[in-house]
Amino acid sequence: MYNIPRLLYKIFLIKAKESKKLDFMNDITVQSKSKTYLFLETNNMEYMLNSKNILEIIKIPSLECPKVLPKHVCGLLEYKNEIINVMDLRSLLGLEIKPFSLNSKIIIISFKDNKFALVVDNVSDIKKIDSDLIKDAPYNSEFEIIQKIYTPKNDASVMVLNIKVIFEILKKSLENQNFAQNDVDLMPKDANSTEILKQRALNMKQKEDFKTYAPISTENQYITFKIDEITYCIKNNHIKEFYKINKSKITKIPSTPNFIAGVINVRGDFICVVDIKAYFNRGNSKINEKSTIIILQSDKFKIAILTEGIGESTIFENVALNQEDFVNYVQNEKIYCILNIDNILNNEKIYIK
Repeated sequence: MYNIPRLLYKIFLIKAKESKKLDFMNDITVQSKSKTYLFLETNNMEYMLNSKNILEIIKIPSLECPKVLPKHVCGLLEYKNEIINVMDLRSLLGLEIKPFSLNSKIIIISFKDNKFALVVDNVSDIKKIDSDLIKDAPYNSEFEIIQKIYTPKNDASVMVLNIKVIFEILKKSLENQNFAQNDVDLMPKDANSTEILKQRALNMKQKEDFKTYAPISTENQYITFKIDEITYCIKNNHIKEFYKINKSKITKIPSTPNFIAGVINVRGDFICVVDIKAYFNRGNSKINEKSTIIILQSDKFKIAILTEGIGESTIFENVALNQEDFVNYVQNEKIYCILNIDNILNNEKIYIK
């Protein structure tokens, strides 16, 4: 004969566990639907760009302004030994064209291995947005620059710019030689502004020609690396040592998640290697001569992450981490994703059992 209260209690425990599991899966789904967007302003209107294509944000420097330019292009910029087209967002959107100011910003964008830039009045924010809050525009067309609209609950709607369409407009102008006479120079003309713009361009050139690496010693020092043009950062106190991939053989472990690259043997210790690119659902890292394994400090267990190459060392002040695996941080108008290593190390999904 069944003990009814005891049976009901067991059913309650099972339902509670299923509910907790469902909540956990819902949390994962919400995180996976979120994307990071850059908020920008031009002509007193706000727009959004998906941040995955953004390389850098800079204050406008002096631009080369030939007499003939592709349609919607307002100038040329030397960026990391490349000459890239700078497009005026107002021209693309059919808005009123006014002279630029010293506070105007240039957003440098990478799309399909091509670089170009947009001039805007200001960059106001960068944050994660739930994809459910981004809807199709009512006038949605394949060739519209604005195909989506962000509609938060208690705020005005924001139009989402389509980088692919903007790039296609530029590409067609270049292929069809759809050039126009550049009769209006929009750059500030007074002597003080001209000198500031020239100095900014010079600073950019010097920064590219003489890249410096700060010593790894400061409390707020971080090492950077890139995933698909997004710069990620790890605080130095989490790093034990580096290994070049050509000096370490990674042994794949069967029946492990896709983001577990395998294990390596370092001086007799077997260390689990996490492919950090796969961990963030961006595909698997491509192994090349720059690929580097970063062994992390942990009192509980040994773990390492695989990267496609290490960048420069830099300093960030007052970084406030939360419960996410990374936070977005803007410094010198450039976007960084700072990894929350403590959160990643405590994530049970990276354990090999």
